Amino acid sequence: MKINKFFVVVTIVFSVIVFGCSEKIDSLDSSDPFDEYNLSETTLDTISTEELVKICLDSPLWGVRYAFNDIGTGMAVLLDSFNGFHELFDREDAATELLKVYDKLDPLAIDAEWTSFEQGMYREEFRKLEMLLSLIPMINKFDLEGIQKLKDVLILKYQGKKELPEIYTTSMDLSTTAYVCVTILYLKNPDIMEEYRGEINKFRFYGWSNDIQFLDTIVDLLNASSL
Repeated sequence: MKINKFFVVVTIVFSVIVFGCSEKIDSLDSSDPFDEYNLSETTLDTISTEELVKICLDSPLWGVRYAFNDIGTGMAVLLDSFNGFHELFDREDAATELLKVYDKLDPLAIDAEWTSFEQGMYREEFRKLEMLLSLIPMINKFDLEGIQKLKDVLILKYQGKKELPEIYTTSMDLSTTAYVCVTILYLKNPDIMEEYRGEINKFRFYGWSNDIQFLDTIVDLLNASSL
């Protein structure tokens, strides 16, 4: 995928400022603005999947995905930007380790007294995990028991987010949870979605919706679905 370098550098600078590691900005005059963040071959060969998940979630490049109108392009550029993501998708236990981290997050743990920045960063943890878990190669790593566990956890996260509508938004927070749900349905029980095919295709392309009833329907379909 060919992308204007100036545009990518500006996007990375924004991402770095928001997500940390601002000392890296000085290195962005290199031929490939992503190289600075790559792991060494030794690290890739020796690091545990648990640690690799932490590194991928902490990457300052996550903001890159917001630079594109559709979720597919944004995630493709993000995943191509860092060799840690490449390694993560090569690990057979990657999905299990991601789910362990995701399961520990509590939507209701967010505190109304936190600053807007603190709340935003906590919400972002959900979104990052959900975006990784929504990708077909990652979902395909789960066995039947793992898919069932993911289904149960997703429904609980969605219900928890809905209890705090003043914090979790429909378009960003509920949408990412529902996006994992719709990908599972697409893979495991596509016929159940036939009535909503047009809306679902649009949702799968853009990755967000402001229609909470539509998102509720997706989650309800997954809840009622036999996997």
